[in-house]
Amino acid sequence: MFFKTLQYFIFLSKSTNQHGVHSPFVYHLVTRCFYNQEKKASNATLKTWCKEFNIPLKAGKLINRIPNYFKCENALVFEEAKPDIFKLLTLNTNLTVNFQKQPNRSYDLIYCTVYQLQAYINNQSLRSIAHNDSIFVLYSVYASKETKTIWDNIKEHPKIKVTVDTFYFCFVFIRKEQAKEHFMIRL
Repeated sequence: MFFKTLQYFIFLSKSTNQHGVHSPFVYHLVTRCFYNQEKKASNATLKTWCKEFNIPLKAGKLINRIPNYFKCENALVFEEAKPDIFKLLTLNTNLTVNFQKQPNRSYDLIYCTVYQLQAYINNQSLRSIAHNDSIFVLYSVYASKETKTIWDNIKEHPKIKVTVDTFYFCFVFIRKEQAKEHFMIRL
């Protein structure tokens, strides 16, 4: 618990808002998705679920906005996160969620741990689950020193071009056309 608290204060000291972002792709992501204040009828449901799942409301709202912002049609959610994230991802979206990788299929959104993403990177099989515009949503990045070290290694990998760290979730992009950059954004 001490490690996570310390990491949060470090995150706060290094993070920024949209004014510290110089990438048009990430700037639009932050201003149009992360900081979207649009009132939705589903906000009451999201609030209830976030409380039930012990997820900060702003993080729950963000996870719910991501599929629509990126126009995601299919997602891969690994088994451990199934009940709560499935609800948050699919509320008011047209997202089809798979809980096991289907053969010869890439996904628009992949929700996983740093361990799972590292395994795909180490096996050089990123392209087996993702395409150029896929988004990886990582959780529990700051759970321990080990997960933080793995996160730091993922950020440095040559195939990973853009990472956005919000402390609650980290977003990873393999966009070939993008310059390699890492952002820490306060929600």
